[in-house]
Amino acid sequence: MFFPRPNQGLCLAMTLFAVSLCAAQIDEVGPIEGDLDGDSFVGLSDLSIILLHWNQSVTPGDLLNGDPTGDGAVGIDDIGVVLGNWNVGYPLPQQRNLNLGINLAQVNYYSREWVFVDAMKQARTWASTNPNGNPFDTGEVVQTDSDGWPWLSAGKAAQTIIFSETQGAYPAGQYVCTYDGLGDIQFQWDADVVTSEPGRIILNVTPSDTGILMRISESYANNPIRNIRLWMPGFEDAQSPFHPLYLQRMSKFKVLRFMDWGHTNESDEPVSWSERTLPTRYTQATPKGVAVEYMIDLCNELGADPWFCMPHTADDEYIQSFATLVRDRLDPQRKVYIEWSNEAWNSRFHVYQYVLTQSGGGVFSDAWFDYLGERLINTFTIWEQVFNGQTDRLVRVAAGQQANVWVTRNITDRLAGQLDAITCAAYFGESGASFDASTTAQDIVLDAINRAIPDKSAKHYQGHGDLAADLTAELGRTIRFIGYEGGQHYADDNRNVPYAQALLDAQYVPGMFSAYLMNLDAFEQAGGDLLLPFNYVDRPGNHGAWGHLEHQDASVDSSQKFKALLYYIKDQPSP
Repeated sequence: MFFPRPNQGLCLAMTLFAVSLCAAQIDEVGPIEGDLDGDSFVGLSDLSIILLHWNQSVTPGDLLNGDPTGDGAVGIDDIGVVLGNWNVGYPLPQQRNLNLGINLAQVNYYSREWVFVDAMKQARTWASTNPNGNPFDTGEVVQTDSDGWPWLSAGKAAQTIIFSETQGAYPAGQYVCTYDGLGDIQFQWDADVVTSEPGRIILNVTPSDTGILMRISESYANNPIRNIRLWMPGFEDAQSPFHPLYLQRMSKFKVLRFMDWGHTNESDEPVSWSERTLPTRYTQATPKGVAVEYMIDLCNELGADPWFCMPHTADDEYIQSFATLVRDRLDPQRKVYIEWSNEAWNSRFHVYQYVLTQSGGGVFSDAWFDYLGERLINTFTIWEQVFNGQTDRLVRVAAGQQANVWVTRNITDRLAGQLDAITCAAYFGESGASFDASTTAQDIVLDAINRAIPDKSAKHYQGHGDLAADLTAELGRTIRFIGYEGGQHYADDNRNVPYAQALLDAQYVPGMFSAYLMNLDAFEQAGGDLLLPFNYVDRPGNHGAWGHLEHQDASVDSSQKFKALLYYIKDQPSP
């Protein structure tokens, strides 16, 4: 049966209200400045409106009569607004049917996402040390109980860090540490102890890039320190484990993809259900990923559909137990998207070598495709058996390759109709233009708008949209076209190109907003009905600027990509 969180609806309402005042400002997305006619683009038609009403007195702020400045007089200042935003946006249809989901970033100690109100859930794995904290890690293995709480012998200590390398992008204020057991817990770096008594420590936290260091310097063997909670400011009595701002800023996305929450790309060792991460684990920032229960509960609180990637090394028992837990715990009104692993063709990920080894064939060989088809069918069949009588809730996803629809076609040919959707990525990046040291951020986005999206990405989307239409005709039922990831794909990636900084700077110029709208529209025009940009909150770097927010409380004005997503869906009906 479905296990809702106690007072689930009230809980979400209360947590959203807790941040409503600041979040309403953070996520407010109005008309594009200078777009007088409401077509999502600033251009000649907007300038013509001003010229048509030149020197007229109008109702202050009447855009259709040429007054974007709101002073009630149509004149030179209004032209300045239009010219200052010239070519911003992209002409979109009034009725937009492409739904948006989102990929979630990994939970770790340097994450800029505020996932949990208990910050301990994002702590680094334990480092063995001495009671004085030196050296930081002796290299010894920290002995723990089944939930990861240390068993310390005399003269031994264990320490961890939280919110490090975030440039201080986490909440300041009074944190409360609660715990069971006897011993001594010390805090350093960004955290100063205000008061301390057995089982409860109050801290003042001043965020910096250093983060919070917590050390268990002593723990009694007959009553060891355990169940440590590090409550973020104001959340000691929270009913939901999730931070309300984390929830609020995801609330418009209809599907959540947990590929990185499950550490899908790093999975290499055999995965068994008995060894998975549990909600009771001291941290969820583990190599095995976040507990499935938290994935399900997040979707229940948000009213979103989950998208799960089954690890390529998972045995049948794992897949069956995973599906059973989802069936019994997830809101029965929710659909479930099922994918086997992630990008088996991508040599950067462990699944690539795994499929080569298991299939005995080269990438894209018949043997390679045959093995991939077998794994998909096996995974889908297990889920169908578990969801017997409610298989209409499942969306069996066959994932291909954006740049090569032939790959996707070869995969679907081996599924004997056992699928509900095909999916590829929906990225845009460098078109092949000759960029050099003089290239600017504006050059990057203009290349996207003029070449990369219309000449490359849109054509790849159309090829997949046509395949979905062909499969729909062949199977006599709708096969959907979905984007499992998407967005900009600019990264130096250790190439040391002379325009590397321009690739990063392009994330912040208004042209990126325009390029995003164009890319979303191209995907919808190709027949796509759902796209999940990659990813929610993440920091930029040499390997890419994947986060649509660079930190959890970043403003929309400083987040052109996130702003574009909100703008695209703002006129759509709520889920």
